[in-house]
Amino acid sequence: MRTYIIAEAACEHLGSMDRAINLIRLAKTAGADCVKFQMFDPETASDGNEFLEDRLRQCYLTPKQFVTLRDVAATLEIEFLLSVFCDDGLFVAKHRIGANAIKIPSGRSHNLAMVTTATRLFDLVYCSFGMMTSCEIQVLLNQLSPRDKASLIPMFCVSSYPTVGSDVTLGELARASFYRGYSAHTQDPDVILAATAIGHTRPNFTLEFHIALDREGPDDAVSYHETEACELVKRVWRQDLMFSTDRSEPLECEKPILWRRK
Repeated sequence: MRTYIIAEAACEHLGSMDRAINLIRLAKTAGADCVKFQMFDPETASDGNEFLEDRLRQCYLTPKQFVTLRDVAATLEIEFLLSVFCDDGLFVAKHRIGANAIKIPSGRSHNLAMVTTATRLFDLVYCSFGMMTSCEIQVLLNQLSPRDKASLIPMFCVSSYPTVGSDVTLGELARASFYRGYSAHTQDPDVILAATAIGHTRPNFTLEFHIALDREGPDDAVSYHETEACELVKRVWRQDLMFSTDRSEPLECEKPILWRRK
């Protein structure tokens, strides 16, 4: 079973199309299955915080620019995904950008109406559940119809940049069987590999981790640059291989010494 890998480019483009295209290339070079950006309206996403709104405007790309990036990703044969922060964003992603899948980030995933709308618009809905307890998430999931649940990928997430020490709480990922992905906010590959190891007990497990071109972007503290990203993906692939072996019969490597079995 192979881990599906999303390279989170977020706002590391800093409003530059050249940087955004290079982030897609970085994700492809690293071996990710998908590259993801964040799409937002600066005024809406800032919730009235003028400083935050100003920062977001510096990282803003238009829907038309995202269409271009979608096409670049298609040319490079890597899937394209967007995070959105409001209901309007869902409809823009679907009808103006032509997205078939979407991501709802932590801080919006508690909104049952938004989650339900997303599951009815898109084939796949990735949903990070940072800042919510397992009980709260289960209550939300129980209110979804079986059809809506079928398209939802609940992702374990800790909304801290970076997540360190006991805050990692991977025990919760192991205990709550509804999780089908891990959205990482850490530069520690051991944490990510521990999460993906747990993920091999779940169907179609998804890993999301941040990438960056340099140290200029807002998420550098949790991001992997090209060399680091390539090595991380290789390590996840090696782990996938370790979990893929079927032991329904003695392995080929054991057959030369089967005569020792008594």
